[in-house]
Amino acid sequence: VLALVGSCIGAYLASKWSRGLKFDMVDVQNATLAGGVAVGSSADLVIEPGTALMIGTLAGFVSAVCFRFLTPWLAKRYVCLIWMLICLLGCEEMGNAIALLSPA
Repeated sequence: VLALVGSCIGAYLASKWSRGLKFDMVDVQNATLAGGVAVGSSADLVIEPGTALMIGTLAGFVSAVCFRFLTPWLAKRYVCLIWMLICLLGCEEMGNAIALLSPA
């Protein structure tokens, strides 16, 4: 749950940063599940609450920034924007790396 909260926080921060102090709900909608994906991949590890929040925030930020800057470029080349799933898988691996480096 904390990772999902963190991904929402990260998505809002990324949307505000990338859009000139304005929020875009499309960025937030596409990034809210990134924290759950990132933490869910390391479900067998014991993750502290602060680490889960950090993983979620980072995953939400990365997902929203990728959506903001890569969508216009990829929309010209691909009809289906299935790449968001690939971006979320990258966030999942990032969550694994952070969870392994955090002290248990």
